[in-house]
Amino acid sequence: MNFFTKVLCFHILIFFLAIQFVSAEEYNRKGYSDDLFLVSTDVTQEQQFKNFFLEFLHPKIVNAAQKKYNDKSISGISVNWENTYNVVEITRRYNQGNEHPYPYVISVIVFPQNGDINNPKIYGPDKLTFGIDPILFRENISNLPAIKLIDYKHIKTKP
Repeated sequence: MNFFTKVLCFHILIFFLAIQFVSAEEYNRKGYSDDLFLVSTDVTQEQQFKNFFLEFLHPKIVNAAQKKYNDKSISGISVNWENTYNVVEITRRYNQGNEHPYPYVISVIVFPQNGDINNPKIYGPDKLTFGIDPILFRENISNLPAIKLIDYKHIKTKP
């Protein structure tokens, strides 16, 4: 083999080895670091809906908690995403002789709190169930609110 053929074979060999290392490095970078990044920063659409409903119902939740605990200092809520999978549950009710006329029922599990750093008060966990009728947001029907608190339960925790 002449010198030119040896150099050409050597370059081809290096080229194929380099492609494998670059591909492995690219796979490693994309496969693992993207997953870790997305786990910590990316929020799924389902989570966005749950956050939306918590913010949407926040004034009603705080008002109901103030009445339940007879404490006007309650001004916020916290949630336990790590230990409670269904912090927000949405169900559709069809006309089956329900006790309430709301087609959507949303249940939330929250910890009402006063937000005071020096003297914190945290209640709960509490499960609040709301009935929501989207049509009533558009229509002007005065005898029926678009959002109504159906049930308020304090959840007993295990010691």
